[in-house]
Amino acid sequence: MRFRARKTLVSMLLAFAPLYAAADKLQDSLNALGSENTSVSRDAEKYLSQHSQQAEPLLRTMLRDDSKPPLARFRAAELLGGFGDKAVVADMQQVLSSGSEKNAAVRVEIVRSLVRLGSSSTLIDYLKQGKEDSPSVQAAIAIGLQDSTDEESKKALSSLLASPDRRVFQAAFTAVCKIYQPATSADKNCPSSPAPAPSGGTTNKTPRFNMAETAGTGDKANPTQGDQAIFQALQSKRASDDPQTSHNAAGLLSTLSEHYKQQ
Repeated sequence: MRFRARKTLVSMLLAFAPLYAAADKLQDSLNALGSENTSVSRDAEKYLSQHSQQAEPLLRTMLRDDSKPPLARFRAAELLGGFGDKAVVADMQQVLSSGSEKNAAVRVEIVRSLVRLGSSSTLIDYLKQGKEDSPSVQAAIAIGLQDSTDEESKKALSSLLASPDRRVFQAAFTAVCKIYQPATSADKNCPSSPAPAPSGGTTNKTPRFNMAETAGTGDKANPTQGDQAIFQALQSKRASDDPQTSHNAAGLLSTLSEHYKQQ
């Protein structure tokens, strides 16, 4: 009897051995996300991506744990954005809104992941809180809104255009150039290929005017409140002490004035 019992126990242990090994590999990969050795971290990211269902809840916990290395949190945010599960949006929103994430690079990656997940509204809500003081994060938010032409996105971009930081202004300027295409396609100050938004998310495109209808007729479109907010920000930036900022603002305002009634 004892022999049979031992044999049964051994069989059970052997049966569960692969599960224990997989759990160990998963934990080892999570720990490796904080490695400064890129070869090690890439192997870890690959394994976690291949086992996303098991990895996702652990990565969500890691993202919220500020005791983990910044590199680990950064890569956790990147992986979660790549998985495409919108259930993680609430975790990312909580991290941003709480102010618990002190590392700007991690917040930038959270912003990028939110865009990939099609949650630009979360970025707008966060921006309205007025807690974000990092130019790099503000610039990332601006680029993240470049495919959104709804009213709230335009108002958010107008506030970013008004930033005293040149990097933030330039990112918002680039985004505005894109959302007002094709009107801005002839503006040589606008980048010919605006910075691409992360793929995977949805966009909210609601054109405010039809260029084909207004071209050559002399008619101008009536600006919305969002349009007017952007015009006002550009008008303010025309007086900037920075020559390039002033030049870009004046040129874009002139371009948009050709297609919109200025109020």
